[in-house]
Amino acid sequence: MKPSEPVLETPGTCFQLVYHYFGRWILSTHTECNGTDNIINLCVHFPTTILKNTRMAVMRDYLITPIMICNSRRKVSRFLFGTCQGRVFLAILAIVGLTYINMLIYMPVFQVFRNRNVHAPCLIPVFDIYDKSISDQFWSQQPLPCEGWLNIFYVTSSGKLTLNNSAVGLSGLHDIQCHYRYIHRKSETEFVFSEKHLYTKPTYLDGDFVHVECFNNQKNRVYNNLHFNIDAKPILKSKKLVNESLDRLSVIAFGLDSVSRLIAERKLPKTMKYLRQNLGAYVFTGHTRLGDSSFPNLNPLLTGLISDNTSPVPPVHKLPFIFKNFSEHGAVNVFVEDWYKVATFKGFTDQPSMHYSQPLVQAMDQVRPSYLALDKSFQFLQSHNIPLRKVSALCFGNEKRYKILMNYYKKFIETYGNTRKFAFSWINELAHDFFNMVELADGDIRDLFKWLKESGKLDNAVLLFFSDHGPRYSEIQNTDIGRVSNLLPLMSIALPKRLTEKYPHIAKNMKINTERLTTNHDVFLMLKDILYANYEKQPVVTPNEDGMIPHEISLFREIPSSRSCAEARISDVFCPCYSSVRVPTSDERIQTAARFVVNKINDILKEVRSKCAKVEYKSIRHASLIFPDMQRDLSQERAFSLRGYFWKVESATRFLISLHTEPGNALFEARIDYRATNDIKILGTILRTNAYGNQSSCIDHGDRIRRLYCYCV
Repeated sequence: MKPSEPVLETPGTCFQLVYHYFGRWILSTHTECNGTDNIINLCVHFPTTILKNTRMAVMRDYLITPIMICNSRRKVSRFLFGTCQGRVFLAILAIVGLTYINMLIYMPVFQVFRNRNVHAPCLIPVFDIYDKSISDQFWSQQPLPCEGWLNIFYVTSSGKLTLNNSAVGLSGLHDIQCHYRYIHRKSETEFVFSEKHLYTKPTYLDGDFVHVECFNNQKNRVYNNLHFNIDAKPILKSKKLVNESLDRLSVIAFGLDSVSRLIAERKLPKTMKYLRQNLGAYVFTGHTRLGDSSFPNLNPLLTGLISDNTSPVPPVHKLPFIFKNFSEHGAVNVFVEDWYKVATFKGFTDQPSMHYSQPLVQAMDQVRPSYLALDKSFQFLQSHNIPLRKVSALCFGNEKRYKILMNYYKKFIETYGNTRKFAFSWINELAHDFFNMVELADGDIRDLFKWLKESGKLDNAVLLFFSDHGPRYSEIQNTDIGRVSNLLPLMSIALPKRLTEKYPHIAKNMKINTERLTTNHDVFLMLKDILYANYEKQPVVTPNEDGMIPHEISLFREIPSSRSCAEARISDVFCPCYSSVRVPTSDERIQTAARFVVNKINDILKEVRSKCAKVEYKSIRHASLIFPDMQRDLSQERAFSLRGYFWKVESATRFLISLHTEPGNALFEARIDYRATNDIKILGTILRTNAYGNQSSCIDHGDRIRRLYCYCV
């Protein structure tokens, strides 16, 4: 029964007092904590014998519960709003909540599409890397420094750990005592420290990694850092090594996780410019991923094995890595990767290479503990230029983690000099989660390649700068261009000049192959050709007995333009190739686009107008509508987002046009992004597709672009 208002105006007993407050509490429309302290003070020692009455016990239970709730609520309120820790907790809670809501709404659309035309000759996608549909996915990164203290130790080029007295003085340190201990690999998940050694003088390091600590007179630690060496002595004593030469080329492979060619062109402009202009690198526009994650893409590159779940793959420690074949032919090797808990190749029983970075990476986490979830949160904020910390989330102490590993990689190359080598480096952290952050390493990567060239390290070495796939967890894949470009990872290769001069067919084939469908299976066969110095001209690639073009063809050979995704062992999920449908040449859009192409050619020739005739439109040979013929597969989708529920696939209108011009009956081919008569873009380069003999003899041979278009007068 619902209690009524008590008759007694002034309660005289504890029971009446309790009933008075209890009745008012029940009748009130909301619960307040005022007065409950009086109840507790008056009744906490009330004889329990009186409360034996059942009705009283029930009333007690109903009363104590709200009292406890009210007091708990009061304590929580005081903590949250009345203390610094509480306000920090609320701020973190708000950030986590907003991040979750943001992810729910804006999480990338993990929709699965299958290419319905995998058996047709591949039409390599060409698109505007600055298209407005992806412009909001790119922004400049605000660089953040690392901690400002100095390294008071360094390792000399001869491998000696040395105290830098100048740095000690600049750091304001006096009367310090330092010791070091070696870091040794125990297993894939463990490392061990050696016993401590007191530092007294420059000492050669009989190992690659050491932990150095220094203490002042008050026993306070004033220095805590890791240093590395390349301990070459045991390798030089135990291995039969050979020097580099044209027939014994080295391989320097430097890779970044989750960088499509589009991302590289936009976020690594200094590096890409240096590769093209200074190293003459070949950048492959049709290089295609083979799997979802890093392993099924890197495994074919390093082992040649198919990793598409149709064939069994041996355990990691039994994989036939090609750098081991190089070692059998007198090369030293190094394997560098910046993650070990989720490493690309995880499960080695023995150390896979002569020099191996994993113990160093493991020691970083122990010497300066980091917490993955917290680090990722700070990296997320830094990637969006919200610096909650004064130092970068990419740092280990006073240096960025990726830079430490790059320096270790560089020291390996430097230490072994002219010895043949296979150097493999794989950096995950820079672009795996937040691809805009890779911009922060542009100058460092460019400087590494510049050092390789200027120091002569590339005179007898092949340089690979590559990735495995595009961003997997980014909003860019919510766009038509982003979805296709993510299937096209970065692959660029620089060859020694003396190799291409002696074997010009290699240079010719490599250039052709930059616009053909390629995979890491082809790169693997190229590495085999390098291993065995197989540089002679090979027969033209022809279909096998089953009528299929081989799935692996060395990049030193010309890859047929008729190659399909099915022939290259690229599944329909990862096939980027466009399909085409003929369009009448009388179509008004085609006519408009053709004249746009002619005007563009004349713009290119503007500065040499006195030498070249004005190009005039003559006719259209053929025109096609090109498009990604992909169908959504709902059965394979594994994630949900609100955006994904409403998102629709949109594709721009693109044409492939072949046209004749006068004078000279020139034949050109161009890919067009057509949105309106006043919104037309040429995608890629306007190609000259027929012979032009000496028509452009008045143009210098170094001006390759204008030589394609000029008709000398």
